[in-house]
Amino acid sequence: MRTKLRQLGGQQRYQFTGTFKRTGFKNTYHGQSHPIYQPTLLLVDLWCEDQFMTDHLWLNYGKNFLSLGELQSGDQVTFKARVARYEKGHFEHRQLDYHLTRPTQVRYLTVKKPREQLPINDKNALIGYIMRQNRDFYLANHRPVDDWYLSQYRNWQNHVHGN
Repeated sequence: MRTKLRQLGGQQRYQFTGTFKRTGFKNTYHGQSHPIYQPTLLLVDLWCEDQFMTDHLWLNYGKNFLSLGELQSGDQVTFKARVARYEKGHFEHRQLDYHLTRPTQVRYLTVKKPREQLPINDKNALIGYIMRQNRDFYLANHRPVDDWYLSQYRNWQNHVHGN
């Protein structure tokens, strides 16, 4: 459990800094017969002001982070967010933990120049981008790399770049 996050509580927004490690996605079934993928990003060495919070934290990869453009491993970012609790694990082995939600005022600490644009309004293309970025890791760990999502990303790229 992330005790330091729990101690902050969820009553207000706090300023956090962290280092981007990589993208990913989680499966959210919500009663569907097939998975619905939710894009995520992994931050490491997360701080709140001058206090170390946790060694890693997965966040939803939403519009506020996507607006930065393509993140690269080692990029430092800062943002405001609320602490929230959630249950993790499988049905019989659920555990209570804490994470960050609704990030706002997201900005780089270490990058001044703009990065390559990412699909902000096309979740399927974003999943394709994530599958492409993590292809070797996913294949080695028996995680899905779906050609349909990869094609959605290629189609988005062609549309944006006019190819």
